[in-house]
Amino acid sequence: MTPVLLEFINKCAAMEAGPDEVAEMLEVDDEARPAHRKLLTRLYNDSVQTDAGQVYRMPILSTRYCDELVELSTLYNFNPNPEEEKDYQIEEVVLSTVDPEVYEALKKDLLPTLNAYCLLLYSTPITRVESMQIAKYRQEGTAGTGWHHDKVSDFTCVISLNPESFTGGGTGIRTSADTWDAVPPLPKGHGLIFNGRSIQHRGLPVTSGERLLLVCWCSTAAPASATTAQTGR
Repeated sequence: MTPVLLEFINKCAAMEAGPDEVAEMLEVDDEARPAHRKLLTRLYNDSVQTDAGQVYRMPILSTRYCDELVELSTLYNFNPNPEEEKDYQIEEVVLSTVDPEVYEALKKDLLPTLNAYCLLLYSTPITRVESMQIAKYRQEGTAGTGWHHDKVSDFTCVISLNPESFTGGGTGIRTSADTWDAVPPLPKGHGLIFNGRSIQHRGLPVTSGERLLLVCWCSTAAPASATTAQTGR
């Protein structure tokens, strides 16, 4: 996301502009309009097309930020969520529960960028974060997951934290009833954004090492209960 577009989105947010107002503002902004078109072209060219919508790849966090999250993760106890179906369970920590301070800082740092992408791609602003988790894949624990939807997530963002520390892995994206694409592990700090409720996906098995991901479930709907938000896939 360029500084021009971030400034544009922050201006829209301050005005509480809706999608139609954003479109009108883009139309008359000689700097934001070409930056937006250039961004969309790049994202569309690098996207995965599914029956339920597109999956976009994009840079989101700095490598330094990712390294700090990886270091922090060594302090956490990772456990599968027993309320999820067995095939979907993964070792994870829900940050709002285990480290509220980090959770709030991440929300503050991530939301402007995520909201900018979602508003420009989908003409829909994020109203809140349902959950933020760090997920761990490893052969000795959960190497991968089965196909699933994120039931409480309108926009799911999955960010690569340590691609240098494992082999295998990646993300499976269901493109139709009988076909799917394998998205290789992304560069550090890059993420996938897609409609978690609609697009079926899975974590592909790692073959060595540990794979860490920051997983954000974002919503445009009315608030849900904390329990539902943290357990629904």
